[in-house]
Amino acid sequence: MRVLLTAFTLGLLALPAAAQISGQIVEYDAKQEKTYRATVLEVKDINLGLPALQLITDIGGGRHVCIVGTAAYLKEKGFSFAWGETVTITGVVAGPIEEGVFISAREIKKGEATLVLKDKEGKSVWRPKLPK
Repeated sequence: MRVLLTAFTLGLLALPAAAQISGQIVEYDAKQEKTYRATVLEVKDINLGLPALQLITDIGGGRHVCIVGTAAYLKEKGFSFAWGETVTITGVVAGPIEEGVFISAREIKKGEATLVLKDKEGKSVWRPKLPK
């Protein structure tokens, strides 16, 4: 089972413009992008085949979740998140997950700073390149 899960996770890493929701791959559709004002509730360590960080926010009274890259990527960009901060998330709602509604975020703004997570085509810019 562990080998199957690892292979599945590596498959997801190969699809950087997609999100996995309820076992389905959801492609990033830039035409569906919206911008949300959110309050940070929690930053959680998760494992997507590589260590990453999950940002859990409150948007209009509902829990919304997005992946914000690796701790190393945030450190490289000089970005951090703390409980109670207000951020602006630009991205696409991909669907419900256990923790809330998943937003495939293209960028997150905090004050004047912007953390870019995806390029214009929706491909993650924070993921390390996979060996060929």
